[in-house]
Amino acid sequence: MNTDCSFKIGKSHLICEDYALNLKMGTRFGVVLSDGCSSSDFADVGARIWCNLVKQNLFHNRIQKRRISAENGEPYFTGDYPLLVDAINKKTLFDEADEIADRLHVSLDATLIFAIAQKDEIIVEMYGDGVIAVGEPNGEISVFSIDYSKNCPFYPSYMTLGGHNFSEWQRIKGNKKETNWYLLPEGADPYNPRPWVTQSINDYNADVFRIPIRNAKFVAIMSDGVKSFFKSVKTETSVSNVAVPWQEVVFELLSFKSFIGKFVERRVNKFLKKCQKEDIHHEDDISIGVIHLDGLQ
Repeated sequence: MNTDCSFKIGKSHLICEDYALNLKMGTRFGVVLSDGCSSSDFADVGARIWCNLVKQNLFHNRIQKRRISAENGEPYFTGDYPLLVDAINKKTLFDEADEIADRLHVSLDATLIFAIAQKDEIIVEMYGDGVIAVGEPNGEISVFSIDYSKNCPFYPSYMTLGGHNFSEWQRIKGNKKETNWYLLPEGADPYNPRPWVTQSINDYNADVFRIPIRNAKFVAIMSDGVKSFFKSVKTETSVSNVAVPWQEVVFELLSFKSFIGKFVERRVNKFLKKCQKEDIHHEDDISIGVIHLDGLQ
């Protein structure tokens, strides 16, 4: 098994507000990423806070305080609550994040996605928007996408005591949550059912995915920046920007030649170098984290 991640600044940004981390501790593996809100203060710091809090809470000793069942001495998540919620005393990572943000005077307005491998499945938890992809043994990639029609995703900061923007977010008219499935590459059989277990835990605005390891070669999480690629088309009299289908971007980013070492960073760099030659750019920051599952099937 191996994990790797990458995050890159977008063309329209002065500071990269995406962040991602590998999560490794003993036999536990995972990845986490966060996409900061550009209109909020120091959201790049907020994104880093979320990622590091997930690392500290889910990969260090505090994990033992959560509702788990033990298998051979290893923690095993039951799925009764989102992983960010301590089922014993209901204290959440949201509370801890709020205390840190208050001290630092930074915004926590950022999406949050993380994936954790355990004995027989991958658990993915998403707050906000983004993309989840599963590379299957037959070479196909099944993709789940969450968007908000007004581009105003839910942020986990709204669950904190200082989440004053939650009521404003609720009042946004027409901000519909949109979920879609795709199968890549084009031409793959869309009627071949995928054995994912999906669950929306409304009390915490969390989308949880449980993916059997036997059905996956790798699991990837991505921020919505992968949907911001465009190609500059130049004529004698004008320059226009044409959107690149994001499904094509995802397929290219996940076309790994190997899973050794910094395999995600290598693939992202190679793809972006190709994009530069073809005058293709990404407007928004991008972040991606991948768990390769070789050896666990």
